[in-house]
Amino acid sequence: EALNDNQRLRVESYLGIKYGITLQPDVDYLSSKSSKVWHKENNGFFKNRIIGLGRDSNTSLYQKQATSSHDLTNQLILSRSNSILPNNYPFSNTANNITDQNFILMGDNGRGQTIDFQVINGITTMKRKWLVQNTGEEAHLFNTSIHYRPGITLGTDEAFWLIVDRNADNSAESTFSGPNIDYYPFITTPNTTFPNGGYASYTNLKWGADTKKFTQFTFGKGPRMIVTATVQPLASCEATTAVVDFSILGGSPAFIKNITGTQADGTLFSLSLPANSNPTFNYTLPIGTYQ
Repeated sequence: EALNDNQRLRVESYLGIKYGITLQPDVDYLSSKSSKVWHKENNGFFKNRIIGLGRDSNTSLYQKQATSSHDLTNQLILSRSNSILPNNYPFSNTANNITDQNFILMGDNGRGQTIDFQVINGITTMKRKWLVQNTGEEAHLFNTSIHYRPGITLGTDEAFWLIVDRNADNSAESTFSGPNIDYYPFITTPNTTFPNGGYASYTNLKWGADTKKFTQFTFGKGPRMIVTATVQPLASCEATTAVVDFSILGGSPAFIKNITGTQADGTLFSLSLPANSNPTFNYTLPIGTYQ
C-alpha cells in the first residue's frame, strides 16, 4: 500500500535527520507525531546542510551527533556530548541522553566561510550563518557542543569566536548587532593548526528557550577579549569628566585592563586596573580620547 503524503514526509524526515540528508526546501521535517521539527519557512534563508539531534521512540530514532552528508569534510559537527563521539557510541548509555520527542535542527545560508565579511565588536566574521530550531518541551535545556574546522591559524592574542544571536528568528539573517548576543572564544597556540583534527570546539551550548524556538550563529576571528565602552550622560554642558561603563562581552578572565589616551588639554593619561573576573566596571575619565 502506498504511503500518503504525510506518511512519506515523516519517513523522509527520519532519514534526513539520521543520515544528514537535506530534503527539498518546500517541505517541513516532521516527527512521527507530525510535529514540525524544521519549518519549511526556515528554508527562505537557511536551506543548506540541514542536520539535527533528536529522539523519536516511534521510529527508534536516537540521534546524539550530526554532520551533513553534503559536507564531505565534516567541517561542522553538532553533538549532544561535549566531545566528538565515535561512530559506535553506545546510545543505551544514559549519559547526555535525549528525552523522547525533543529535537534540535540547524541549517545554513549557503554563503562563503572565508573570514573577510562583517566586523562585529572587533571580530571579523564570515558570510555563512546558521539557524537553529529546537522543538519539544526539554530541547532548550540540553547541553550540546559545536565542533567547527576553520582551516586557518590564529596569530598572537587572537581567538576564533562563535557568535550567537538569541533574539533572532527565521525571517531574516541576523546582523549580530542587537541585544542578547553571546560570544564564545576558542583559543589555541598561536600560528599552529587547531587541535583535535583541526576543530574549534564550543561546549555546554543551549539553544532557544521554552517560549522561543530559534537562534542564529556565525563564526569569526578577533582579539581574545571583546570589550565595549559607553559614556554615561554628562552631568552638565560644562562637565570636564565623564563616567565610562566598560563591558567585557567575551574572553577568558582574568585580564589586566589598561586605559591609555590623551586628555583634551594634551596631557597623556594612563591607568592600569588589576586583573579580576568582573566582566563590567566603570571609571571616571577626564574629557579626551582613549583606548
